[in-house]
Amino acid sequence: MKKEIVFFPYKASMWDSMESVWMAAAKDDKCDVYVVPIPYYDKNKDGTLGDMHFEGELFPEYVPITDYRSYDVKKRRPDVAYTHYPYDEYNYVTTIDPHYYSKVLFQYVKCLIYIPYFATTGGMSAAQRTLPAYFYAKYIMIQADCLRQYYDDKIPQERFAALGSPKFDRVIRLCENPPKPPQSWNAQMEGKTVYFYNTSLGGMLADTRRFIGKMGYVFSTFLKQKDACLLWRPHPLMESTFASVRPDMKPLYDKLKNMFLEYKIGIFDDTPDIENSIALSDVYIGDSATSVTSLFGVAGKPLFIMNNFIATEPEEDDYAAECFWGENVAGNAKWLVTTNNHLYHAKEEYCYEHVLKLNGYEQGGYFQKVVSVNGKTFVCPKNASSVLEISDTEIKQEIPLEQRNRLPGAFAGTVVCGKYIFLIPLHYPALVRLDTEDNSVDYLEEIDDVKAEDIDGEFCCGGFCAWKNYLIWGSPKNDHLLCVDAASLETTTIVMGLDEYAGTFHMQTVGEELWILPRKGTLLLYGNPLQNLFCCMDCQIAGFFCQRRPSGYPCDLFSFSSLVCHNNRILLAPYWGNMFLELDRAENIIRKWEPPFTVCPEGKNGYHNALFVGKFLEEEAPGTFTPNSGDVMDRPGGCPSENNHMLRYYSDAEKCIYHIDPESNRTIRKPLVIPMEELEKAVSGYGDYSEWLQYGCQEDAFHTLKQLLQNKLPGEPFSMKKQKSAFARIAANNDGTAGEKIHEFVMGKL
Repeated sequence: MKKEIVFFPYKASMWDSMESVWMAAAKDDKCDVYVVPIPYYDKNKDGTLGDMHFEGELFPEYVPITDYRSYDVKKRRPDVAYTHYPYDEYNYVTTIDPHYYSKVLFQYVKCLIYIPYFATTGGMSAAQRTLPAYFYAKYIMIQADCLRQYYDDKIPQERFAALGSPKFDRVIRLCENPPKPPQSWNAQMEGKTVYFYNTSLGGMLADTRRFIGKMGYVFSTFLKQKDACLLWRPHPLMESTFASVRPDMKPLYDKLKNMFLEYKIGIFDDTPDIENSIALSDVYIGDSATSVTSLFGVAGKPLFIMNNFIATEPEEDDYAAECFWGENVAGNAKWLVTTNNHLYHAKEEYCYEHVLKLNGYEQGGYFQKVVSVNGKTFVCPKNASSVLEISDTEIKQEIPLEQRNRLPGAFAGTVVCGKYIFLIPLHYPALVRLDTEDNSVDYLEEIDDVKAEDIDGEFCCGGFCAWKNYLIWGSPKNDHLLCVDAASLETTTIVMGLDEYAGTFHMQTVGEELWILPRKGTLLLYGNPLQNLFCCMDCQIAGFFCQRRPSGYPCDLFSFSSLVCHNNRILLAPYWGNMFLELDRAENIIRKWEPPFTVCPEGKNGYHNALFVGKFLEEEAPGTFTPNSGDVMDRPGGCPSENNHMLRYYSDAEKCIYHIDPESNRTIRKPLVIPMEELEKAVSGYGDYSEWLQYGCQEDAFHTLKQLLQNKLPGEPFSMKKQKSAFARIAANNDGTAGEKIHEFVMGKL
């Protein structure tokens, strides 16, 4: 007796996530196979069903369609049903017809299969971790074994089948036998390298002004290249998203689009089938975090990952600027860890030489800070699953951590408390303590009171610091503090009694006091955490406001980055705020402080991108107030103080450190410098990119769009063999047979 198999797609554009499975089933003479596109609805604000949509007529002509009104799943009770809609009623924008929710289908189907509608380059968003279909489907098809870790631990492991993605099957098949291009494309494509330009919604929403500037830069660059064809495919929802979310910027987008069409800069691709366009393209340029990237990856076509902040060719001082990303400039600034996983050391004051490469990835920001404890030097992770102990120019040993991280951004920071190093988790599920005497590692999992969360559109961690023999860590959403005894790991949760308090952002010690800077608003706290004695001080003064970085949109988040104390005065540096403040503790007065240097709100270009204004560095600068060669006296007037110590302030826009004499307000600007010969030691080209994007090349000062078009990128050249091998890590059966393997697996289970 034949097995009855039914596919329940809803959007025609998602059919590629099922097509190769359907092809395998349709060829199997032991099966009766039906493709039943189902309706879907917009949702009203009150959750009720709005307008209905049905896309049955948009499916490929070679796919026989069965009308959903004539297929009664309750009566037919098929052996197998495939769905790619995982949300049931919990999608608040659109929903399929409720009769086809997974919680309904599983009652009438012997074997319900969920296939993800998306493909991934190696990671998954937290939003996909727990969804209704995972608990009603008998099997969940995933690209590769490594993706199991992104799903909730409550889902039984036997439900997962890591057999690959049918989306990859289709793009591989089409790339092996490319279709004929539309006739209107021929003249622009003929004899040219075709660059597929992907502009995503995520890239647009992250910083719309720079996103539009980037588009203009790309268009003008291609306008000068006669042997290159730009195939621009904006996200299908780009214009409607501009209209609803960024209406003030839509006229600029429209102007660019019209310019693109009028000057025939390239091909404007609004065709319904993206895989056909991929098959006709040679190179990918665009954002990294999209399904399109993964399709090019498994197809073995070069991936050139754009930096949407870059809209100019680099100048001389731009090459080193990208190495300084704000949070990696800390303490005495002796060490520097870059986002492309290289380690530098300051052989002279703020002049760095290359030490070594820390791992095998070219990007990903795996490490973030270097600390010295007990005569040892450790490189602490941001995304890596280990701590590195280094000696001179070598990695002395790698101290492994338990592999529990599921998302980029494992750790938010590092705190040294006595002989211990604490790694503060962001996405990692535990607080980590390293004993530097024996390199043993302990994990504290009872962190629910203070763990990082997605709040006000930012996934953020609360403030933290060492205070006496304790690690103090605050909640990002309320007034809770976790006090951790560094030696015993015993914990105490303190509730400060501030019902409206919206969480901590930064902490510092001033003498015996703990000072807490807020995540939201301007309310400062200071006092003794163990006695739960805190004073409050609202620092809102006339004219003070905040702007998100780098977008510039107004907000009330992250007012202050840091503070420094001098002669009973507290100086507050802004993070997203618009001014410095001074707290006169003797007179209990808060006023604006005019820094003795010019504050740059943003860098001169995308290589000097600033995610925040700047910060005071906690370690003072010893020595006399004497400028070195290359230093700039910003305000030379006045007499230097006799205390032989200077305050230090890091400017994220300028990538420099100011030495400030707090008595005379004399200032020396000290640029952060990496000589070109040291920078060139870290130039990579194409290579293993990160765990979340397997292989590619990152646009930067050394790897520009112009160099790509002229085939002059430095470093390792592109290798199709290496790219396909790299993407095999996240794509089982990446030879185009995933659909066949899925069908064989399901039939075997029946």
